[in-house]
Amino acid sequence: MQEFLQLFNFCVENSFFIFNNKYYKQIFGLGMGNCLAPVVADIVMVEIQKIALGRLSFCTPIFKRYVDDICTSIPADKADETITVFNSVHSRLKFTIEIESQEGTLPFLDVLLIRRSNEIKYNWYRKPTFSGRVLNFNSKHTITQKINIVNNLKNRALKLSSPEFHQDNLNQIKSILQKNDYPTKIIEEIIYRRNRERIQDEIIENKKFYALTYVEGLSEQIKRIISSLDVDIAFRSDNTNRKLFSRLKSTTQKELLSNVIYKICCRDCQSTYIGQTGRYLKDRISEHKRDSLNILNPLKKKKENNTALAEHVSNSLHSFDFNIDSIKILGHQKILKKRLLHEMISIKQDEKSINRRTDIEGLNTAYYYLINKIKRKIT
Repeated sequence: MQEFLQLFNFCVENSFFIFNNKYYKQIFGLGMGNCLAPVVADIVMVEIQKIALGRLSFCTPIFKRYVDDICTSIPADKADETITVFNSVHSRLKFTIEIESQEGTLPFLDVLLIRRSNEIKYNWYRKPTFSGRVLNFNSKHTITQKINIVNNLKNRALKLSSPEFHQDNLNQIKSILQKNDYPTKIIEEIIYRRNRERIQDEIIENKKFYALTYVEGLSEQIKRIISSLDVDIAFRSDNTNRKLFSRLKSTTQKELLSNVIYKICCRDCQSTYIGQTGRYLKDRISEHKRDSLNILNPLKKKKENNTALAEHVSNSLHSFDFNIDSIKILGHQKILKKRLLHEMISIKQDEKSINRRTDIEGLNTAYYYLINKIKRKIT
C-alpha cells in the first residue's frame, strides 16, 4: 500500500506539459487528457458524496450520481443548505444547483425527469442548443453509417423515454432526418420496424475487423470480394473535424517526435535511407550517427547487423545529413504493424533508397502494382 501511495503521489505531483517550447508543471490537480484524471475524479466524488451527505440535517431518499452530475430529492426549503454543504467540502470545488421547474420537470444528462403525483416519468431530452444536424444522407460515407445514424437516434429516443412519449419522439426523429436529406422510405423502414435481436456471439468472436478509408464505388467492391473470408470491414472517412480546425496544442519539436517513418539523405550522392522508430527521433538519429562513426573506426568492434545506412558509409566513405531539420518525416503511426507497412511502402516507392531487399520482404506483392501506378502518375 505504501508503494502504491508513493507512485500515486509521484504521478499527481509530476504532471508536465509543453507550450511554445517551454515546460510547465501542473501545480494543482491533474491536467485534461491525463489517464489518471477520470479515475481520480470518481474517487474524489465518492469522498465528497460521503462527507456532504453526512453533514446534511436530513436524509435523501433518492441520490443518483454520474461522475460529477447528481440527481437527488430534497425538501423544498433545503436547497440553500444542500449547496452550502457540498461547497464547504473543499475551497476549490464549486457546485451549482438546478431546481425542478413549475411544471415538475428536471433535465438530468440526456433524460428529462417529469414528476407526476407519486411517480416519475422520463423523456428524451435535447438541450436548447441542439441543432438537429446529423450526417447528411448525400455525404460520401458508406450507407451502413447512415443506417446506424437512424438506429442510434431511434434507440436513444426509445430507451430514454417512457412508452407514452415513444410515438412523439419517433415523429421528431423523422423530422430531423428529413431535414438532413434522408429519404422518407428509408426512415420509416428503420424506425417503425420491430427490433430484431440477432445473437452472433460465436461468429463475432472469431471474426477479424479492419478499418479502411471509404471511397464511394470502390469500397463496396472490396467488401464484396472479401465477404467470403472470415473478415469484416468497417469504413471510415478521412474528412474529420481535426482537419478542419487548427490545433490548440503546441507543436511538438521535431526531435521529440515518436512513432514516425523518416528519411535521411546522403550528403555526397542522391542515396536515401528510410527507417521507422517508436522512440524519440533524436535518439534514433543519435544511434545512426554513432554507427556511422564506429564502422569507420578500426579500433571499434564491428556490429554483426549493421543498417544499410552504416554499410553505405563504410563502402562509399560517404556521410549522411543528420541535421534534424534536414530529416524528412514521411508519416506518423502509433501501431507497429502499420508503421512497418508504411516504411516498406515508402522504401518501395523511393528508387534512390539504399535499404536492403530484406527490408521489404514482408510487403505483399499486391502493393507493387499500385505503387508502380502511382509512380507513373507522378512522372
